[in-house]
Amino acid sequence: MIKFIGVLSVVAAFLTGGMVYQNLDVSKQAKLTELGQQVLRTQQTCIQEPARQIPTLPLDDQGRFSLLVWNIYKQNTPGWKGALTELSQDKELILLQESSLTAELSDWVSNQHLRALQVRAFRFLSQDAGVMTMAKVLPRRACGFLQSEPWLRLPKSLLITEYTLSTGQTLQVVNLHAINFTLSTQDYRQQLQVALEQLSPSSPAIVAGDFNTWSPERRAVVADLLQGPSWQEVAFTPDKRSRFFGRAVLDHVFYRGLSVIHAQATHSDASDHNPLQVSFSLSAD
Repeated sequence: MIKFIGVLSVVAAFLTGGMVYQNLDVSKQAKLTELGQQVLRTQQTCIQEPARQIPTLPLDDQGRFSLLVWNIYKQNTPGWKGALTELSQDKELILLQESSLTAELSDWVSNQHLRALQVRAFRFLSQDAGVMTMAKVLPRRACGFLQSEPWLRLPKSLLITEYTLSTGQTLQVVNLHAINFTLSTQDYRQQLQVALEQLSPSSPAIVAGDFNTWSPERRAVVADLLQGPSWQEVAFTPDKRSRFFGRAVLDHVFYRGLSVIHAQATHSDASDHNPLQVSFSLSAD
C-alpha cells in the first residue's frame, strides 16, 4: 500500500511538471551495468563469454545451488544491508528487483565477492534503478530488456543470465520485475513472452521475481505461459510471500529441469516484499 501511494505521488509530479520529473531520467534502451570486485562499467544490451576472455566456473556446488529472490524496495528501509547480508550467506544466485545502484550497494557487492549485473529501468536523483542479478561466478551470457508501463511510461527491467553448470549444461535465469499499471493484460503478457522466447527449450531454467500478479487476469496469463508440462512453480514452507491487500501473491519462482530441495518465504521488515529462498538440485524430478 505504501508503494502504491508513492507511485501515485510520482504520477502527480509528472502531471504537474514537478521536481520529480526534472530529476528522473527514463531509459530508452536496456544497458547492463557490471559491478563487483572493483569493476563498475556500463555495456550494451547483451554481453557474451567470448568478449570477456575469462573462463566461467560452474554456478553450482556439487550439483546443488541456492537462490534468493527479493524486491528490495530501492534499499529505502534502514535494515536492508544487514538483512541482505544474512539472507545471501549461503546463496550462489541472488535476484533483486527494485535495486538502487548506490555507492553503498556497490561496495556491498564488492565486499561479498560477488559479480553483479543491473539493467537500468530509470535513473532518479543520479541513481540507477532496476533488476539486479548477483552470483559468485560470471555468467556466460547476459541480456537486458525494458518494457514501459502503459500509463506511466516508466520502464520495468528484465535480465536474462546464463550460467555454466557442473554437468556441462547451461542454466538460464530470468530476473523479472513485471509492469504494474495496465487496464488489460496485453502488455503484461508481452513482457513475459519476450522473456520466454529467449530461452532454449532444452536448458534448465528459472523464471523468478516480482510478477505483480495482483489480479486473477494476470495470474491467468502466468498460468498460461509458465504452467505447462515442463514448468513447475516453487511451493514455499513457510509461505510468507507478500500479498496485494492480503490476498494475491506477487512474487513467484518457476523452474524446469531442476529439483527443489527446500523453499521458504519468511517475513522481513527490511523491504515491503518478503524474501524468497530456494535450494535446488541439478537432478530433475
